[in-house]
Amino acid sequence: MSILIKNQIFNFGTKDGKPADTLSRKHSYVLQPVTGKAKYSKLHSSEVADSKQPLQTAVVNLDDVTISLSKDGYRDMMKLADNFATFNQRLKYAHFRPLVPVKADSRSWWKYAYRAIEKRRKVTYGKWEEYERSLASYIKKHACSNAKTEDLWAALEEGSGEPVNKLMTTWTKQQGYPVISVKVNNQNLEFDQSQFLSSGAQGEGQWIVPITLCFGSYDICNREKILSPSDRFGILDDTYALCNARKESLTSLLNLMAAYREEDDYTVLSNLISISSKVQNIAADAVPDLLDYFKQFSINVLQYSAERLGWDPKPGETHDDALLRGEILTSLAEFGHDLTLDEASRRFQAFLENRNTPLLPPDIRRAVYVAVMKRATKSNRSGYESLLKLYRETDLSQEKTRILGNEISSVKA
Repeated sequence: MSILIKNQIFNFGTKDGKPADTLSRKHSYVLQPVTGKAKYSKLHSSEVADSKQPLQTAVVNLDDVTISLSKDGYRDMMKLADNFATFNQRLKYAHFRPLVPVKADSRSWWKYAYRAIEKRRKVTYGKWEEYERSLASYIKKHACSNAKTEDLWAALEEGSGEPVNKLMTTWTKQQGYPVISVKVNNQNLEFDQSQFLSSGAQGEGQWIVPITLCFGSYDICNREKILSPSDRFGILDDTYALCNARKESLTSLLNLMAAYREEDDYTVLSNLISISSKVQNIAADAVPDLLDYFKQFSINVLQYSAERLGWDPKPGETHDDALLRGEILTSLAEFGHDLTLDEASRRFQAFLENRNTPLLPPDIRRAVYVAVMKRATKSNRSGYESLLKLYRETDLSQEKTRILGNEISSVKA
């Protein structure tokens, strides 16, 4: 018997009901074909000497049972789980569903839609409505008088029946944040909580924290966009904070950053760029011998997005892409990416010859100015002198700020 997942269809054996001789390459099998031997024996009632002796026995010996889960199989299983969740969601409102076609009685179908939405709204917002009533009662009770934080928690707790005071005290009366660690011990998940302080100091604080479990590789979840942009942002930001506080290794941070190579959300990528720059600054002080390695790592992480966006605006692109293009090219220039420096120099030269050239729109000028200063030295001051001339010629304060932001007054040796 073979159990496979493909397009959310379960298929057992062949169309004739017999086991398949070979694996179909069109499918991703979770349980591989199983071979073995089965022995069945039956005794006649006259042959049984003991009443406890079974009349029938069956023995099955399996040669090998192989279970494998590929990336495609994992994705299909997630889709199947989503389908089951959707089915269960619809099942909640099945008793509202009309038994006639839409054209026959559209009024009943509108009524069905209203009832389903109203029921879902009550389930989703019912608890929040209780909090709203409690908040209104709290305001009325303490109108024109003083109140303490505990008075608010008590009012919300009384109206909702939830331990609001106990919950909120853990979040408002102590420093830092909770860090939840999970490990597997004898097929059981063990959770451990510790207090996070940005200084890296140890703490004894404890929080009441709701836990949601999500299984799978982060790399796959990120690529398949199973995680929302806010989740992807938070995971990266939290990991950097933990690393900075010496709660996580630098290796774990770099491995996570590498998984963001194909990220396309502006907020997440902007945070990735910021963290990359912070890592370079720390490396420059802590391990200067490895600084070139860290720069090359950051270049490899950002290069995919740089190639996707290019240097020139594309028709129909979003405002976020325009902003992101400048940030990524600026970072690549700061990290010393040779191809970026070469292209920036070419465009800067064209800009010096023609101020109206389309090769240097405002969105990427900072990146080009950074690249020019990157190659400026005491022995080669041409780029520096050209930027200084631009600064003196322009009447736009924004352009002056853009040039000054690259510290043109300092020339590296």
